[in-house]
Amino acid sequence: MLNNNKRLSLQNSGDTQRESISHILNNNGKDLRFDGIKYHVFKGRGIENKFILKDISGVFKSGQLSAIMGPSGAGKSSLMNILAGYRTKNVSGNTYVNKEERDPHEFRKITSYIMQDDLLLPHLSVEETMMCSANLKLSESTDTTTKRMIVS
Repeated sequence: MLNNNKRLSLQNSGDTQRESISHILNNNGKDLRFDGIKYHVFKGRGIENKFILKDISGVFKSGQLSAIMGPSGAGKSSLMNILAGYRTKNVSGNTYVNKEERDPHEFRKITSYIMQDDLLLPHLSVEETMMCSANLKLSESTDTTTKRMIVS
């Protein structure tokens, strides 16, 4: 369960080609834990900072469906952008992958993030969007069958 002032909550429910994606294929599942995430923006000179997220903690367990829920303005998108590594300025707190401090570079290799309002491909399904991402992100030498296995 996440706690925030606007009632934000988390609910849990061998060849060269193969070597280049082995970190994906050998992924036995990763748990993502975050503790004490805080994020603020500056309102202006001499004005107190506005905290968007205050001391947010939670866990996304491998193999479980999770949802971040809350009203508009509760910080859901801000939290996801921070966890994905897209936002780092004015952020504090800790993020762990399987109890180890998250390495942002390695984390990007094993994760994908589809934003709620993905304006690039609105006519595609989630699976089609993921395949498009796989086609762009994975080596050209990675065959379609392997890409489909990674996406599914």
